[in-house]
Amino acid sequence: MDERLPIEKLHFEAAPSVDTVPGPRSRELREKQSRIESNAVVYPTDIPLAFEEGRGATLKDIDDNYYLDFFAGIGVLNVGHSHPWVTASVAQQAGTLSQTLDFPTEARLELIEKLDEIAPGDLKGNNRVVFGGPTGSDAVEGSEPKVPSTCARQVPPPTAVIRCSPEIPDSSTPETWPPRHARRERLPGGPPDGKCKPTVGKQAHIREGALAATNFVTDQTILSCESTNDPAMSKTNEDWWPNRLNLDILDRNTRPSDPMDEDFDYAEAFESLDLDEVKADIEEVLTTSQDWWPADYGHYGPLMIRMAWHSAGTYRVSDGRGGASEAGQRFPPLDSWPDNANLDKARRLLWPVKKKYGKSLSWADLLVLTGNVALESMGFETFGFAGGREDDFQPDDSIDWGPEDEMETWERFDEEDELENPLAATVMGLIYVNPEGPEDTPDPEWSAQRIRLSFGRMAMNDRETAALIAGGHTFGKVHGADSDDHLAVEPKAAPIEQQGLNWKSDYGSGKGGDTITSGIEGPWTQSPTEWDMGYLDSLLDHEWEVHEGPGGAWQWRPKSDELKGTVPDAHDPDETVDPMMLTTDIALKRDPDYREIIEDFRDNPGEFQDAFARAWFKLLHRDMGPKERYVGPEVPEEDLIWQDPVPDVDHELIGDEEIAE
Repeated sequence: MDERLPIEKLHFEAAPSVDTVPGPRSRELREKQSRIESNAVVYPTDIPLAFEEGRGATLKDIDDNYYLDFFAGIGVLNVGHSHPWVTASVAQQAGTLSQTLDFPTEARLELIEKLDEIAPGDLKGNNRVVFGGPTGSDAVEGSEPKVPSTCARQVPPPTAVIRCSPEIPDSSTPETWPPRHARRERLPGGPPDGKCKPTVGKQAHIREGALAATNFVTDQTILSCESTNDPAMSKTNEDWWPNRLNLDILDRNTRPSDPMDEDFDYAEAFESLDLDEVKADIEEVLTTSQDWWPADYGHYGPLMIRMAWHSAGTYRVSDGRGGASEAGQRFPPLDSWPDNANLDKARRLLWPVKKKYGKSLSWADLLVLTGNVALESMGFETFGFAGGREDDFQPDDSIDWGPEDEMETWERFDEEDELENPLAATVMGLIYVNPEGPEDTPDPEWSAQRIRLSFGRMAMNDRETAALIAGGHTFGKVHGADSDDHLAVEPKAAPIEQQGLNWKSDYGSGKGGDTITSGIEGPWTQSPTEWDMGYLDSLLDHEWEVHEGPGGAWQWRPKSDELKGTVPDAHDPDETVDPMMLTTDIALKRDPDYREIIEDFRDNPGEFQDAFARAWFKLLHRDMGPKERYVGPEVPEEDLIWQDPVPDVDHELIGDEEIAE
């Protein structure tokens, strides 16, 4: 140990020198390993190397290929622990602070200086070590309590230091992120700009991190993601003991959290409104495009229909939870679900109306009333409207939204493909089903099964389901101008300065024609702001083929040229675009029962109009309970079977005395 060689002598002089990768011996070992060993704790098979020896910043594999070590110590991790100097150093330091992590030591800082001295080319003297602590088992032990990542920093070339350790978020640039996964793997508590994806130690994430690190060598870029103890990700009592009796529901919206006076009667306040005046104010909002979020086709109607639908569409018949009452869309987790992306803009547009009418018009009523007014504004005759929904003033944590810990995943299905009760949505973070198809698979027949399951659990039969989908998709478009990798984080992970306008996009202007929401792009019909039969005509009269849209999502385009260029662009009157369909639309055409229904609708437009009007009314009001709770001048006189009407009492009821007997 006393006669130490200079650091520049502690490497293979042949490095780098590579013949064939993987070489024959490496390939043989990798194949054998794949047969007899799990890959839970080994490097990915995409890095097909079998190392023999490591020296300094160089490596040698068993096929006599020599490499520069850009894996932040893979040589030490795999072969260096047996080096006599390392063994002697371990013996010398045994009983001292052997796991110092980030505490400074002379040996640690000397090592960092030496690493800089041997950096090749222009890198020498331009380095700042990102992580100079222990690696291997020490890194794993030290990093476990630190995830998820909460910051991201990109250092310009020529710096090219790589850190890739288990439990550490993957080191990748936006250009190397896998398509369609940035938002799905983003968890609450992530970095404000969304550029660093947190992990929870799953092997798939570690694998992606290792692959991304190989891209980093070429890019000469570093993304440094430091881990901290994030209170937002700490486990609650409900996480530790999910089956305990939860009594919080008995203490919701108590006096301290309710800003209304004790004698305030919301139903009475709503009844006092001039509903025609309210609707006129909403209509003005719908037809007045704002530069900060321009309206598609100059009309916010389609956006507001989506907002109202998603507010009411969380209802499930199994336990009666969810729905439009209480306006839960304003609170987590609903406000941060991927399916509700950019609906924060819809609610912001309505703020002048809410401000004008104050407590006499709840958010719960305003959100769904606006959807009704939107339909009427675009030429549709609705079935009616009832007010009376009182607002919540805090999230309802008692609702079971599913077992998943990541958005847009589907652990709620068992091995028999049965959906867990009481859930109705088939994917975490979506209102109903995946529009691309189940599990991102563009299979219309499978999609029809999921649609029937999900809508059925939300109290809709096949005819009502078909009417809702066909009626709703008569209006507007979907937004996927480019990959959703361009989207920043959801509301509850965003910095406070974003003030409710979240899902920031760095694609183009981030709005108008550059909008990214679902990742699917295009309109359904030739007249996206008019009630007509265009949706059913296009769906049934033309053949459609699946393809990957500009946002990287599965969607369907017309096979023939007949429909191409027939739809006006949503923001440029001089341009035209092609219509599109979702996998869920094609499902209505492929499933024999749904097809029979939509063909009947197409042949009988009046029946289609009536079916959609009734299904839409049911969607907005199903969670309100008995009709006696309905308030306002537009309450329909007709009693509907799903309202569970109770006949008038025509006999004397028993009283307390009779009950006591």
